[in-house]
Amino acid sequence: MARPTHRSLSSAIRRGQGAATAPRPTVRTIAPADASTGLLRLPTGIVDFSHIDTSPGSGGVLSPPPETDLTTDAYRALIRDRYRRDHGARQHLLAYARRLNTSKYHRATPIIGPFAAEARAILNAILEAVNK
Repeated sequence: MARPTHRSLSSAIRRGQGAATAPRPTVRTIAPADASTGLLRLPTGIVDFSHIDTSPGSGGVLSPPPETDLTTDAYRALIRDRYRRDHGARQHLLAYARRLNTSKYHRATPIIGPFAAEARAILNAILEAVNK
């Protein structure tokens, strides 16, 4: 089956057939780290800016692996390692840092979970480094 083009989807939506024919984008979560490299397998395309969850195993770039009991220093070291070694994680962290505070274009992204304060401090440090 041929994949519909943008033009065919636009005409279908104008005709009122959008719900039946237009494919819906799917939000994919971040897969666990690859055991051999330790790098995250990040999705491409859609990033969820509704909130940042720092709970272990929640699937975000700022969340530790499932079933881990990290101290704040170990959490900071984990995120620092992801930032330095993984280009995709770095891009996600930069995007989150830019959305950390409210502007006239967007609301601030809330941070939830056990490492919320550390994640906020990390994102503020990234934002300061970028804005130098």
